[in-house]
Amino acid sequence: MDENFSKAASNGGVGNNVRHYCRPKFLGSLHKTLSAEEKCIIQSTPFGWLIVLDGNLKLSRCLLRELSTRWVERSHGFLVSSRVVPFSLLDVCLGIGLRVVGDKFDLEKSENNCKSRSFFKSSHVSVKMIYDEIVKHRNECSIDDFCRLDILIGMLEFLFPSRMGFVPGGLFRVVDDLRELGRFNWGGLVYDFLVESLCSASMCMRRKTNATYIHVRGCVYLMQTSYVDDKDEPDEQGIPEKQGVPEEQGLPDEQGLPEEQHVPEQQDVVKEQDVTQEQDVPKDQDGGEEKSNIFTRVKHRARKRAKSAVMKSPWTRYGKGKK
Repeated sequence: MDENFSKAASNGGVGNNVRHYCRPKFLGSLHKTLSAEEKCIIQSTPFGWLIVLDGNLKLSRCLLRELSTRWVERSHGFLVSSRVVPFSLLDVCLGIGLRVVGDKFDLEKSENNCKSRSFFKSSHVSVKMIYDEIVKHRNECSIDDFCRLDILIGMLEFLFPSRMGFVPGGLFRVVDDLRELGRFNWGGLVYDFLVESLCSASMCMRRKTNATYIHVRGCVYLMQTSYVDDKDEPDEQGIPEKQGVPEEQGLPDEQGLPEEQHVPEQQDVVKEQDVTQEQDVPKDQDGGEEKSNIFTRVKHRARKRAKSAVMKSPWTRYGKGKK
């Protein structure tokens, strides 16, 4: 990006270190032993692409720190080279393929009368508890229950990751009915969850707090993909003006034409072509007189004299009589 980013990268991010929790390690471990039927059920939901995620997903912390510093809350974008690169719902739709229309629900609204919630007796359920429950009752658990908990882990590790890793109460009720997952506005929920945390992290960095770590929750993967897609855009639009100036000014052929036309042998030709038939049109400038135009055309031509019997003057007519 600029010098500040390169310095932060070389120094390993001196100052407030930014941490994220977008690491699908439990999900990647479970997907190593998926059966064909389990894959089919998961792929029938809007989160079918979760089966391709593994624990090797890497994100740049230096880039995350720099983008958090450049976040503009009012414009919902990143300040890059004196312009704001917007970060919108379209980036969520194009980045991870989630729809941005449909019903919204409250993530924090908990309900105890849920099938997936009945597996746990604790008041707070973490990702580690769900993973241990799946591994412990892998052979006893039905395929539908396994797919519910598997998708729930994918949401918590990739879409709605947080520092403590607790499950928002609203997700238990939603994953109970896998057939109805497609009617919700998942893109809007993921976007709002990330932007809310990003605004808090950006404010902490501007205030220069003494906190060693600043935590960003949510799918920070979207920030990295959005930056990679937009960083080459100025070059395509020609925003770097220094690169465009040589192309406009570098016209040696046009600058050389006047010198090539002023050749002594072609002076007569140039003068004859100065006034063409297309220049005879405006009559209001010369009063409609064509004599000047004709004179301009023939003034450099040699005059041709021819004697004729028809053309007689008083000198030729009365010359013989005087003699």
